[in-house]
Amino acid sequence: MPAPYLVTQAIEAQAGAHPDQPATFCNALGVTTYRDLDQRSGQIANLLADAGVARQDRVLFCLSRSSRFVAGVVGTLKLGAIYVPVPDSIGEARLQDLCADSEPAAIVCDLKAFAAVAGLVRRDAVACRALLVIDADIAPPLPAGDTVPCRILTWADVGRASAARPAVSLISTDIAYLLYTSGSTGKPKGVAVSHAALWDYCRWAVGYLEMGPGTRVLGTAPFHFDMSVFDIFATITSGATLYVADPLTILFPKTLVTFIERHRITLWKGVSSLLSHVVKARALKPASVASLRHVLFAGEKLPTRYLVAWMESAPGARFYNAYGPTEATGVSAIHHIEAVPASADEVIPIGRPCDNIGMFLLDEAGRPVGPGEVGGIGELYIRGTCLASGYWRNPQATAASFVPNPLQPGANDVAYRTGDLARYDEAGNLVFVARADEQIKFQGYRIELQEICFRVLAFPGVSDAAVLFIALDEGGEEEIVAFVEPAGGMQVDVAVLQAHLGQHLPSYMLPRRVHVMPELQRNERGKVDRRGLVASYRGARR
Repeated sequence: MPAPYLVTQAIEAQAGAHPDQPATFCNALGVTTYRDLDQRSGQIANLLADAGVARQDRVLFCLSRSSRFVAGVVGTLKLGAIYVPVPDSIGEARLQDLCADSEPAAIVCDLKAFAAVAGLVRRDAVACRALLVIDADIAPPLPAGDTVPCRILTWADVGRASAARPAVSLISTDIAYLLYTSGSTGKPKGVAVSHAALWDYCRWAVGYLEMGPGTRVLGTAPFHFDMSVFDIFATITSGATLYVADPLTILFPKTLVTFIERHRITLWKGVSSLLSHVVKARALKPASVASLRHVLFAGEKLPTRYLVAWMESAPGARFYNAYGPTEATGVSAIHHIEAVPASADEVIPIGRPCDNIGMFLLDEAGRPVGPGEVGGIGELYIRGTCLASGYWRNPQATAASFVPNPLQPGANDVAYRTGDLARYDEAGNLVFVARADEQIKFQGYRIELQEICFRVLAFPGVSDAAVLFIALDEGGEEEIVAFVEPAGGMQVDVAVLQAHLGQHLPSYMLPRRVHVMPELQRNERGKVDRRGLVASYRGARR
């Protein structure tokens, strides 16, 4: 595959070379071949174009994961539009916020999400030209007397559209997708990734993992999560097959292991918490995962004891610790773990930079920390063709994070400040240490605790609040906890507060517990005493 290249061209090439090869599989719809994927995505592209969607318009996706989701995304890219995936269980208030920011020209949804989406359009909260209900053959009914000021399209309309390639001239700097991440100001940030960065990632992943028509990829990442970029695009640009695991399969570890065995999965890039969950549920059976050849874990630290269990159960597989923020498209650094760790205390590095990626550390004074300075800690910076174009319509946040390369001033080179602290080990590998701010990784998601706190403080009757990431016991599993101080004489109904948060935050950001206190503990400087809150919380929970 020559460069520069577009993923849409690579997918079309696979459809020409392997038309009958399965591109995707899901329990609900069975197999979709590359011929089918190419045809359906072309039809979706032309249907959206006929509805008035143009190059670099946004198309918002709010639906459960399926093969049709993949076809919709590919069709959006063929049209030169930008796909914007959001959780299918998103609260209506947050959905409205994301629509206000991305201003989608069309929304692709399913019957489950139709009422909420149509409600926004009906109230003029979002101005779009079309709603495509991807799992319906006839337009769903609206409440009596209601109308929406846009076209309502269905899967039957897709089948009647032309499958010809749209007459759109894409260039590599066009934006391919927006992924929204947590924002410390209370407003989510849309990471805008170009076709060039997307293709660069796919080219590396396909080559490094030797992916091709015989590769069977397990897809467990939600499609609004950056790990899904690998699942979808590395797979279908290489001619491999993506096996989309439905929510129930992922929810039950034994069912997930059975899915791996039944479909002879060979490659899985999974979030570390899910790999841990399988081990803790005692669902890991060596005979069931014998087909695995490559296992990548990412999103957060995988406790070494769980890694050992996986490596002992799948001795024929190669295991990799992968690292990469959404702003760098996919995997920025990777470490192949060649031998089973000798103990549960062994630290697993994030490894070395991938192709076409530069990474360096700067200490608090802005001085480089080199590989020879073992133990020296610095903030991790990333540079290269992998970088996102910035944050959608947010020049201030873009300028703060995508900065002129401090090591090459005046060179017109940009580096991304990750906010992650790292060090080098004796072998020259990078090792993740901690976050430099209040951002956390939870269940593979990157979360700004300040965004959650912002929403708690917006609740009537709350005078002050703090949101912390706490383990009940030292070294134990962590959970998000909100500490709330009511305004004088008022009561805070925890259930109503949780419902309020559910309207504005995705489920993975919701506090596991809300701890109402007459007054938040503070230190001698008047700041919230976080250590004191943790200690009192642990004491109350025991």
